[in-house]
Amino acid sequence: MSLEYWIYDKLAKRYGLRMQPHVEQGVLRKIFARGDILLDGVVQQKLVRVHRAVHQWDDGLREGVLFACELPNRLDLGLSLKSAGLWHLIKSLVGRQERVTGDDDFDGLFVIGADEPQRAGALLDAEVRRSLRMTNDHWVLTDARCSILAFPPWPQIDRTAWLERMLQCVMDTADAEERAAQQVPCASLLAPHQEVWRRLAARHGLALRTTPLALRGRVGGMEVHARTIRNVPFKYWVELAVLYDAPLGLGLEVRPAHPEAVPFPPGKEDITVGHAELDAMFLVHTAERAAAPLLLDRALADEILRIYKKLGHLALLDHSAVCTFPAAAADEALMTTAMEEIGSLCKRVQSAAMRLRASPFRV
Repeated sequence: MSLEYWIYDKLAKRYGLRMQPHVEQGVLRKIFARGDILLDGVVQQKLVRVHRAVHQWDDGLREGVLFACELPNRLDLGLSLKSAGLWHLIKSLVGRQERVTGDDDFDGLFVIGADEPQRAGALLDAEVRRSLRMTNDHWVLTDARCSILAFPPWPQIDRTAWLERMLQCVMDTADAEERAAQQVPCASLLAPHQEVWRRLAARHGLALRTTPLALRGRVGGMEVHARTIRNVPFKYWVELAVLYDAPLGLGLEVRPAHPEAVPFPPGKEDITVGHAELDAMFLVHTAERAAAPLLLDRALADEILRIYKKLGHLALLDHSAVCTFPAAAADEALMTTAMEEIGSLCKRVQSAAMRLRASPFRV
């Protein structure tokens, strides 16, 4: 066993991470790209990854390690923060860098962009700025994740301790971002939606947050998660998910078969259920082929199509039903109807799955 393998194996065991199959004893495959994933897993309820990375600098290629941590709640700022290059540092010295946080020293160290800079400034509070100053390595923050491209110290006195410190640093920064995001005002275009969602939260006893604009709680006996999603600058969608009481255990996946839809991967077939319109408009899969037509009978297929035509993109998964529609005019009646109708659909799917599990269709 090589020393390098032993170091990563120790880190994996320390944090409960999974070592990727290509990381073999004695050999770590090197590539000139964003980097092989060496380790990944969930730590403190956050998805983290450790990559092997090779970066092109002015003085040639340097091999480093990329530590990445997914944010538990994807933001909607259009955030782009990265460690500054030489030109930005020169501008900061002459006082011409963009002011985002009001902390001139910090703004000089990073290139920061967002749809609404004042929201990015609110996110980058004193705690987040302190976390980003913990290391001089190359930081990148987006709406979805934070990451550090770091290079092992030389001489490498204790590489294990260095890896642990950098991994903890990126997780601490993600935690600081999550806390700061709860104080960031919602996007200006979503202010009318915030008022509607505030009334819904008060009526149903739901938890409300502003960045991303989100609701969470129980409506009609079902767990409901609603949030806004930014796909391009100043364009937002509403994603409404209703969770089953427990996973169905059928490997269910039902999603629209529009022209841009990604087909099922090899080995995962699209199953016809005997309903001509549903078969034409949706991709359907269950772990056991016989389960799909028995679960999605004509009445349930008709209800799926009705909600899809009324609300927008609808997908049924093994753990939830998810509907996505444009965040156009703030419409309290639409949100109420969507929560109620998708909740009712989930109850029907749950009941059908229970009957199916009790049936002798499995051979």
